[in-house]
Amino acid sequence: APEQREEILFAAVAGVMHMYRYFLPLRQQYLETARTYVRQSPKTGRNDPCPCGSGQKFKKCCGANPRIH
Repeated sequence: APEQREEILFAAVAGVMHMYRYFLPLRQQYLETARTYVRQSPKTGRNDPCPCGSGQKFKKCCGANPRIH
């Protein structure tokens, strides 16, 4: 049983290294194309009036539910 355990561990390490090398180009491509999101307008604060025009605070209106107005 200890011999089998050693074989399995070596096979697992080899498999992980193979997967790492296989996906390396995909990871590099993703990092080259990933961009940081830049807002067009300032972020709405929790206590600011809701941008939907309801007159309520953002945290009680659109900030409380995942729905979009």
